Amino acid sequence: VLSHYVDKTQDMSMRGARNSRSLLGLDDGNDADPYRRSMSHSEQLLEQDNDRSVNLLERKVDTIVKISKDIESQVRISNSLLDGLDGEMNTAQSLLAGTMRRLGRLTESGGSRHMLYMVLFMVFIFLLIYFVVTRGSRTVVAP
Repeated sequence: VLSHYVDKTQDMSMRGARNSRSLLGLDDGNDADPYRRSMSHSEQLLEQDNDRSVNLLERKVDTIVKISKDIESQVRISNSLLDGLDGEMNTAQSLLAGTMRRLGRLTESGGSRHMLYMVLFMVFIFLLIYFVVTRGSRTVVAP
């Protein structure tokens, strides 16, 4: 156990000496330490993995930005269509309100003759439609 401890302390002192030599510029960079090479290689792999993740994240963010801009333009178009529809509905509502006022005045004025003409016209239209539909269904084309 003691020899294991001595080996570890010697290894740590060697690493410390190498690190201080590299800080002072005395290290030639040709380090034969496999631990250091494996750390460097694993750091490179981690860096490459991080770069791939960053690139993937950038593409996803760009896609989300494009989608949000498309949604914004669709919302603007929909709002303008709804504003136009709102104006048209207000116009139709005012026309219907005017028509209802006129019909109310007509019924209040006691013009029974107008009501008679309207009822006869409705009966005439109903009978006309009835005859057109029944006559069309009676006509059978011979093979």
